[in-house]
Amino acid sequence: MVSEVEAQRLKDYADVVSELLAEFNRRFQEFKDLEPQFALLATPFAVDAESVSEEVQMELLNLQCDIVLRQKYTDVGVPGFYTFLSREN
Repeated sequence: MVSEVEAQRLKDYADVVSELLAEFNRRFQEFKDLEPQFALLATPFAVDAESVSEEVQMELLNLQCDIVLRQKYTDVGVPGFYTFLSREN
């Protein structure tokens, strides 16, 4: 009888873990959908301008063509880079 109870508990635990996995996949799918927007902020010099909305294409191209900002991005990385941008950028 003890082995039957343990087997049932294992099945219950497996069911709970499967439900949690399905829920994580559902919730984190939203992040996958937003990944292109995250890439724009995380790697602005590597993003293809045609892959972003028309509203930001020109600003992105101007940023990518600015060799001073590109070097600053290389020197300080993502968090520090944005402190060097002017309000217009």
